[in-house]
Amino acid sequence: MKGREENTMETSLRKKHKKKKKMLARIIFFVIFLLVMSSAFVLNADAFRVKIIEVSGVNRVSAEEIYEETNISIGENLLTIPASFIRDSIILNQPLVKNADVHRVLPSRIQIKIHEREPFAYVTDGERYYMIDEERVVLETPNGIPDTGLFRITTDGLQHANIGEKIEFPMDGQFGTIATSLKKALDGKYEHLLFNHRGVKLYLNDGTYVLMGDGSEIEKKIMLIPVIIRELRERNEPFEGLNLSSLAVPSYIKKS
Repeated sequence: MKGREENTMETSLRKKHKKKKKMLARIIFFVIFLLVMSSAFVLNADAFRVKIIEVSGVNRVSAEEIYEETNISIGENLLTIPASFIRDSIILNQPLVKNADVHRVLPSRIQIKIHEREPFAYVTDGERYYMIDEERVVLETPNGIPDTGLFRITTDGLQHANIGEKIEFPMDGQFGTIATSLKKALDGKYEHLLFNHRGVKLYLNDGTYVLMGDGSEIEKKIMLIPVIIRELRERNEPFEGLNLSSLAVPSYIKKS
């Protein structure tokens, strides 16, 4: 009797287990069906069709140029728009654009915020003039240097570049380091940088200058400038310039 009862219970448990498995399979199928149908509805619903493409932040680049880079068509499904791919395409093909934000805004709007390259300096050899950003990308080619308060670079060996291209000149490989260091140590206190066969010479906007030799250890030299100037002023030492050609023996030039 006991053995029959155990077999009956085991058979009953198996049947219940099979019923649960069938029920679970039906639920999973139903959920998948709903997801497929929902996706099909969303992908074909008029509510999610692109109706507006907003472009902001443009100045040197036109909104029309940015729009063309997106390859987005009005009426295209918003949810299938590859935002990150469009962002990368804009940056790659528009050299005056440093960064871009591309957002899908439900139900039917694309927002594109452009971050253009910012002017950092004018560079000239005395005959040609270029407005450049911190990465040496040419933004404008004016006939002269307008009085805009921008930093000025004078150099020989300047190679011509068109708008959107990187300009080349002696020691340009250190330009990124120089730009970053100047902003960090002397933001708003420098006005002219001279590159030539004699080396690097920096002019500050208070009329003093700094000799920096061949450009070696340029970051350390720039970071040292405000320290030395502060010390000289605390000692009431009159000076017209600093000589940082060698960090081993930094010195200053007395005002005559």
